[in-house]
Amino acid sequence: PDPLVIAGAHQKQAHELTRKIQSEAACIRQLLVGRKVRRKEDAIEFVVREARLGLGSHVSLYGRRPDYRKKEGVRLTRIGLVADIELVEVKP
Repeated sequence: PDPLVIAGAHQKQAHELTRKIQSEAACIRQLLVGRKVRRKEDAIEFVVREARLGLGSHVSLYGRRPDYRKKEGVRLTRIGLVADIELVEVKP
């Protein structure tokens, strides 16, 4: 078999997997942005503001403390991965 044909097939598969990963990350974003969560390790509460897809196909959550007063130049805090958090209150 032609190596270029095989490489092309692998490239196509990689592209399809990337699209699936992006779709999964979009679902995570839709489910968690705007919700109050807390880290399991230290129970600090945050409001999720962003869900960022990393190069390693992991989704990191970023947010702010609920008592945060908006100040210019203040960046979002990395909360952690989905496995590192729990919901503060579950909405029906």
